[in-house]
Amino acid sequence: MRLRDERGFTLIEVLVSSALLIVVLGATLSILDGFHGRNRELNERADAVSRARTQVDQLAREMRNLASPTYQSPDSIDRAEPNDIIFQAVDPSGPAAALNNENVRRVRYCLDTSDPTNGVLWFMSQTWTADPPAAPTTTACGGGAAGWSGVQAVAGNIVNGARGAAVFAFDSETLTDIHHIQATLWVDTDPGRGAAATSLATGVFLRNQNAGPTATFSITRAGGRRLLLNGSASTDPEGEPLDYQWLDGGEKVGSGATYTYDVPGTGYSMRSITLHVYDPAKLRGVAPAQDVAVP
Repeated sequence: MRLRDERGFTLIEVLVSSALLIVVLGATLSILDGFHGRNRELNERADAVSRARTQVDQLAREMRNLASPTYQSPDSIDRAEPNDIIFQAVDPSGPAAALNNENVRRVRYCLDTSDPTNGVLWFMSQTWTADPPAAPTTTACGGGAAGWSGVQAVAGNIVNGARGAAVFAFDSETLTDIHHIQATLWVDTDPGRGAAATSLATGVFLRNQNAGPTATFSITRAGGRRLLLNGSASTDPEGEPLDYQWLDGGEKVGSGATYTYDVPGTGYSMRSITLHVYDPAKLRGVAPAQDVAVP
C-alpha cells in the first residue's frame, strides 16, 4: 500500500495565486466603483432634469393663468427679455384681501448665468393688497434682487449660457402684442463629458393677454349748433364690445357709439371734440381731438 502524497503548495505558488487574486479583486472593485459612479451621475442628471421639467411645467401653468389687465395696470407682461420675464398672474394660494380681490400677483423667472456651465433658474413674486405697484426695476437675478419676495432657486445645472441659447422667445418685441412665449432649458450636470445636454421646452399661447381698443370718429354738422358724432368705426382687437365717452374740451358730454351733441351756449366758438373707448377690462383707446367751429 502506497502512502498518500501530503505535499502542499510551494511558497512561490501561494504568492503567485495571491497576486492573481489581488489583481482580479482590484479589477472587480474598479469596475464596481465605476458602475456606482456612473449610476450616481445618471441619478444626478435625472434629478436635475426632473427639477427643470417641473419648473418648465409650472412656468407654463403660470403663463396660461396670465391675469386679465386692470385699469390701474393694463398690461400683463412687464418684462420680456431672453433670460428674464415678468408678468402678472392669478395667485393660486387664495385671495390677497382688500382691493386685490382678484388675487393678482407679479411673477418673475430669470436665469443667473454668472456660471454659464451651471446656471440657476430663479422664481420671484410680488404681491399687494391695494392698487398694483410698479414692477421692481432691478435686473439682478437671485437672492439679492430688491423688491421681490418668495425668492427661491428652482432649477440648477442650466447650460443655456454656455450654449448661447436664450431661455425665452417671444412673437413680438412689443409687450402688449405678445401672444406666444417659448421657453427652453438646457440641462447638463457634467458639461463637456458624458451624455449630451437635455433640452426641455414648452410653448404657451397667452389666452388672457389683452390689447387695447382703437378709437376713431367722424363729425357731421347738422345745422345750427348741432353736431352728429359717430365713433362706430372704433375697433377692439379681441372683438369685445366697447363703451364710448365723448368729450368736449376734456369734459364728458355724452356716451354711445353715435351721439347727437347740441353745443351749449350762444355765439361763435371753436370746440375740441374727442372720443375715449373702453373694452371690458377698462383698457382705453383715445382718438385724436378734432376742432370744429360752431356759429
